[in-house]
Amino acid sequence: MSASEYLAPVPQWVAGRASLEAVYHLGIEKWKNQPKFRNAFTRDFGKLIEKYAGEQLDQVPGAALSGERPYGKGGGSKTVDWILVLPRVVLLVEVKNARVAAMGRLDVEGWTVDVRRDVGKGMSQIATTADLLRGRHSIFNDIPADRPLRAVVVTAEPHHLINSPIYRRSLPDATIPTTVMSLQTLERAVAHTLVRDPSEVFLALTESSEHEAMNHEQLMRRWQQQGGVQGRLPNPLLDAGWQRYSWHLEAPPGADGEAVEV
Repeated sequence: MSASEYLAPVPQWVAGRASLEAVYHLGIEKWKNQPKFRNAFTRDFGKLIEKYAGEQLDQVPGAALSGERPYGKGGGSKTVDWILVLPRVVLLVEVKNARVAAMGRLDVEGWTVDVRRDVGKGMSQIATTADLLRGRHSIFNDIPADRPLRAVVVTAEPHHLINSPIYRRSLPDATIPTTVMSLQTLERAVAHTLVRDPSEVFLALTESSEHEAMNHEQLMRRWQQQGGVQGRLPNPLLDAGWQRYSWHLEAPPGADGEAVEV
């Protein structure tokens, strides 16, 4: 409309352009002919997603959160990205800048090769960390051994049906109950911990029999209905982020004529 004002007749296009998926592909396109910068972009992008997942987990009430821990000769090896200690469960969280690539969208074989590279690696890292915890390695002296171990692989984008048994068989065995969820699903799970027992939330979401019967979103919608919660659940981290922007909607017919800030 002017040098500093824009009209968006379809707001979803704006949100889509600023999504993680769009930013990732814009970066790849920008540096597609410069491998050094392309690799640096994907590495830094992954670190940003890992940090953000930790910021979400840090909101869980009554939990103690710690980051990855070096071990082995010279500390050359590292555990999973995050360890969340709750009253009734210890949750291992590995974050991957994982998205289904073009070849992985064509057939099951391509998809399997794709997910083994990132989600599969996450499963192996969880198995190694769980083994160190069960063996009471000295780096875990502060982690309680009196509660079950569960795990989550967090991906940048959704991997639909990845928790179904037919697809999970193609991935390494994490050795403990483990589920795969997108970053957006993690946000919603954390929001539920603000109104439900956090241990209950993550125990249910990582219970194999539960997520084989229904997906995470269905389970969380059921919780919301049972709790009589109307509208969007609170998430202080997301709310604070949105409040940094000024979004205005044109007033509907019959209103007082003033713009509404949302």
